[in-house]
Amino acid sequence: LTTGSPGRPLVVTGQPGAGKSAVLARAALALQTEHPGRGLAFHARAATITDLLTALADLTGVNYCDSAAGLIGALRDHGGGPWLVMVDALDEVATTADRRQIAELLMNLAALPGLRVAVATRPLAAGLDDRYRYGPEALLPALGVTSPGSASLVDLDTDHYFGPAGVRDYAAALLTQLGADPASPPGGGWSRYRADSQVRDRVAALVADRAGRNYLVAALAADQLSRDAAMDPAAPGFDPRVIPATVGEALDKYLDRLAPRQRVRVRGLLTALAYARSAGLDDRMWLAFATGLGYHAGVEDLDELRDSTAVDYLLQTTRTADRRPVTRLFHQALTDELLYRRDRPGDESLLLDVLLAEATRTGWATAYLRQHAADHAAAADRLDQLLDDPHYLLAAEPARLVPHLGSAHSTTGRAAAIMYRQAAHDLTDLDPAGRASQLELYARRLGHRTLANRIADAAPNRPWHTRWSQGRGVADHQTLTGHTSSVTGVAVGALPDGTPVAVSGSY
Repeated sequence: LTTGSPGRPLVVTGQPGAGKSAVLARAALALQTEHPGRGLAFHARAATITDLLTALADLTGVNYCDSAAGLIGALRDHGGGPWLVMVDALDEVATTADRRQIAELLMNLAALPGLRVAVATRPLAAGLDDRYRYGPEALLPALGVTSPGSASLVDLDTDHYFGPAGVRDYAAALLTQLGADPASPPGGGWSRYRADSQVRDRVAALVADRAGRNYLVAALAADQLSRDAAMDPAAPGFDPRVIPATVGEALDKYLDRLAPRQRVRVRGLLTALAYARSAGLDDRMWLAFATGLGYHAGVEDLDELRDSTAVDYLLQTTRTADRRPVTRLFHQALTDELLYRRDRPGDESLLLDVLLAEATRTGWATAYLRQHAADHAAAADRLDQLLDDPHYLLAAEPARLVPHLGSAHSTTGRAAAIMYRQAAHDLTDLDPAGRASQLELYARRLGHRTLANRIADAAPNRPWHTRWSQGRGVADHQTLTGHTSSVTGVAVGALPDGTPVAVSGSY
């Protein structure tokens, strides 16, 4: 883990539940021992390239850069370090474009002398066949991994990094509640598994066999078994199917142990979190999401869920920049399972209603609304409704809204999308009043007088006004920033999967 390939990020890959996050943590300890210094732990679920750039600027102390090229240039000039950058769940970023940009940024960071980089990701390929995993359109080559023998690769889907004994030992530790003081409940299966190592080993072996390579399934199964009455696979008539083999089975068995009324509420609370973006939801918004989906839950239900036996494998709580606790599901596999049979557009529409009600109450002051209302609106095919609200246009985070602008359908929605896309590069560092001045200018320049007037009315105290603008109409476009000198060449084309690209070069 401490050697790898010089100038390349360490890449930990594997299917859901393979233990990527745990290996990344081990890598962090090893790399920190070799190169002591400050570090960044960045979870990439629903993140954008802008989120990572902001976090890296905070880590390194360079002035904020709104482009990857600007940050790399600043770090070359700035020097310093060593810094350790750990990125988890790269496969779960906000958009395909963000994922490609983040992968490129990580490659460039790893080439700098003051940085060591490690990243965990699912391979995002059609199968385990090397033609897919290491093909030109796959994710791993974007991280410098072009073959199974790459020195910087830790592939948890291969036998080289996997041994059944690891899952068995993990299950055995959970069955005996190793390190728990006191263990609970009194008289639970843990007491017999501590007293009889042979029974413990038989149960642990069966848990490992049923879970395969999925540590999350093993954890959910063994943790619950430690609290139930002890069992012995050697007993006559024992049915191994009582032990779950998939995340879905493990989740169902956990819920089936709850009282019927509590079971409905817990599933509702978990489903509400499955729709949460990025770092998750604070408790008030979490309950509002659950209520919006038709589940009536209260603070006491949150407390019961947090006191449940499997909470360590269901929930993850972190803190936002202003130190507010927010909660999300522990693993993407849980999200996939909870949403598998849901009417997702219908649910997203209900959740958008919740967010719009919150906006009416707070005036778009809530960070989650500014960052993720467009995610929910686009998923519900209701982006036009957001684009029709000038107050939202002034509050939204441009990097979050721009990727969804193609979802606009109505005449007014498309007009707002064209205006916003052209203005986006001028909005990032402005407050709502400053954004109003810019958007009014762009709207009048495009001849959208009604839209310009509505934006002006939404911010009467904007710093400057545009009374009129006259000129030729221009095609819909977006200004891309990042070059630090004159652009000398531009080419357009497409990636093998059909994604259109523009490539530009400068001095």
